[in-house]
Amino acid sequence: SDVKEISGALKEAYPELPLFITGHSMGSVVARTTIIDYSELYEGAVIIGTTVGINNFMRKAASIIAHREIRKNGETTPSKLLSQLSFGNYNKKFKPNRTEYDWISLSKSNVDAYLSDALCGFTCSAGFYRDLFYGLDYTAKISNLKKIPSDFPLLFLAGRDDPVGGMGKEVTQLTQQLKKLGVANVESILYPLMRHEILNED
Repeated sequence: SDVKEISGALKEAYPELPLFITGHSMGSVVARTTIIDYSELYEGAVIIGTTVGINNFMRKAASIIAHREIRKNGETTPSKLLSQLSFGNYNKKFKPNRTEYDWISLSKSNVDAYLSDALCGFTCSAGFYRDLFYGLDYTAKISNLKKIPSDFPLLFLAGRDDPVGGMGKEVTQLTQQLKKLGVANVESILYPLMRHEILNED
């Protein structure tokens, strides 16, 4: 994978330094996949704003929809349907809404900056959602979680008001699940009032 190749290059360039991996939101799924497959490359991981995703049945249903969208419109075509299915309920936690992205941050200025950035808030392709649903399914499998070494340092960070992580519940659930599977060095921190973009909160 690209992450493996870049990590290998970093270790070669800076052999004296410890290498950690971090990922936020969608990137957290990539980071979690990477530590399942290549944990030996890292001294630890910090996972931010993650989700365990929808349940197994819904993941499979969403994957079927993604493949149908790809067959119909191509994998690079933006999918409003899959975007709505993935993000449509997040803002409901914060009614009355000022914007459609109130769930991003408690800070109005942060939300406004997100809205004004042309590189944020775009509709992702059906191919992207296919890969995202695959990643969610992969990181949810017990057989894969068991590949994480028992002494691998893992830190989960999230806003307690982040709907992506079920308002903190999914992050707590994942931490407890890993501990039950024998991953001893895992912790989670939930930040009160903070939403999805905890790195950008005031």
